[in-house]
Amino acid sequence: MSSSMFKPRRTRHRLWLLTAGVAMMAVTAAGCSGSDSGSDSGSGTAKASGDGNAAVTLKVGAVPTTSALALFAALDQGYFTAEELNVKLNFLANGSANVSATVGGSQDMFYGDLFAWASAVENGFSLKLLAGANSNTWKTADGTEARGASSFLVPKDSSVKDAKALAGKKIGVNGTPQTRLFVAKWLTDAGVDPTSVKFVTVAGGPAALQALSGKSVDAILTPPPYDAEGVSKYGFKEIGSTQGLLPPNALIAGFFSTSKYASAHPETVKKFVSAVRKGAAYANSASPAKRAAILKAYAHFDIPALATTTGVNDLVQKMPYPVFLDSALDVGQTQQGLDLATKLGVLDKPLQLAANTDPTATEK
Repeated sequence: MSSSMFKPRRTRHRLWLLTAGVAMMAVTAAGCSGSDSGSDSGSGTAKASGDGNAAVTLKVGAVPTTSALALFAALDQGYFTAEELNVKLNFLANGSANVSATVGGSQDMFYGDLFAWASAVENGFSLKLLAGANSNTWKTADGTEARGASSFLVPKDSSVKDAKALAGKKIGVNGTPQTRLFVAKWLTDAGVDPTSVKFVTVAGGPAALQALSGKSVDAILTPPPYDAEGVSKYGFKEIGSTQGLLPPNALIAGFFSTSKYASAHPETVKKFVSAVRKGAAYANSASPAKRAAILKAYAHFDIPALATTTGVNDLVQKMPYPVFLDSALDVGQTQQGLDLATKLGVLDKPLQLAANTDPTATEK
């Protein structure tokens, strides 16, 4: 499906919720809505009605990705248990689907894309940012600087060498708000009007590689390890990445709940934030092997298996991870990211971070 992702958006409340609901149904049908390693198909909302001394059960929406490692690490290391929280994971396709589930009351809070949250707030949903999760600064598991969350690839015989040559051509992207921002910034930095490019919605990973191999698109933006697979197996050329497209400390993902939940359960929110920040600190310092083990146990994200299927033999050591936020978020740089999203047409109007942030997010 081709689209012009940077024309003025007319999406409003009901259509936004419907789109997220479709994503939820798709991932549920694929069997990805739960995990036997800490997830539960039942809702914890009823048990989270008080902030007393009894353990509180929280149903937390997540996506099976390396970027959510801090959440999984907090479970693995018992940080939630120490805070008397019984966290149950609920895996959905993306941030938009998690917004829909949280607003609908089937989960209490969620990990998700900052710009999916901002888009939801813009469309009338009352949601609070509880804590930062990660910025757009990336490092490989062994500690060296990575090229970013995703890479722009073209076929090996393509005449396209940089963003400037993509005007009038087709780029395969997944269409999330964060992706729209990254693509728009990358093109704009190169002097290319994003509306001059044709966008084709493709699923990430293998589907994107197949689309580029079949030349149904001229370029793709795809995350690791599939970007490395594209280079090593298909001979694709990398012409850019998402590293450095936002200020280094600008938030790109966080933990969110409805405003109603945050105001009704302030102590529970504080305990959750305390535990997940400890998880972030642990994730930042964990060995490559331990990171891979946690992801396999809690998200069924099997990096050693991916190393085999993608042909990236040193993937456990070279898998890129974001820097996980173990303290208060950088309000100034994160606001810059949101302002950029407005300037580039990803958001329709300015969103003030401070007005939509729970106090826990800025407390040290």
